[in-house]
Amino acid sequence: MNRNFGILVLLLAIGAGIYFWHIRSNTTSAPSAEATPPPPTPAEEQEAAVKKLSAFVDLHNDQVFAALSEKDERMPMQELHQIRANFVDLRAASAPNERQIYDNGIALCDKLLKAIEVREAHARRLADSAAKTPFSSETRPEAREADIQKKARFFNDAITRSWEDQSKPLRAQVAKLYASMRQLER
Repeated sequence: MNRNFGILVLLLAIGAGIYFWHIRSNTTSAPSAEATPPPPTPAEEQEAAVKKLSAFVDLHNDQVFAALSEKDERMPMQELHQIRANFVDLRAASAPNERQIYDNGIALCDKLLKAIEVREAHARRLADSAAKTPFSSETRPEAREADIQKKARFFNDAITRSWEDQSKPLRAQVAKLYASMRQLER
């Protein structure tokens, strides 16, 4: 009994020592001026937001406006929504005479989101078209296969042309808004 009590006391002492050591090591003295950076200025926030949007456009613009394929990869819409929300927040906190660059950034994000939505709709149509086998009234197997391929090509080409026709003005608008934003940045 005496021995068990001694072991229990020893374990409690070790546990208490570890507990107090842990508390002492996690408490720090008052933070120094060097430890906490000053909050960013509105100009720095604006510059960071514009750089993030510029990097997004530079990285994904060709991907957004590329030719369609049956296995089109998903576009980074969530990231673009976050960039847009950041511009909205910064615009709300800015002075009225500084809002033009934020309005331009928001318009650029909206145009890119529209282009991505149009692209994804066309990509879905192309994938649906590729998944379906067109009807053929031909009776001979080789003629039937050729007729099916011809009809599939017709539908796929129509969807691809539709994307190309709709993407050209969107790309021009994105390029114009991007150039305008870059000009306002300077």
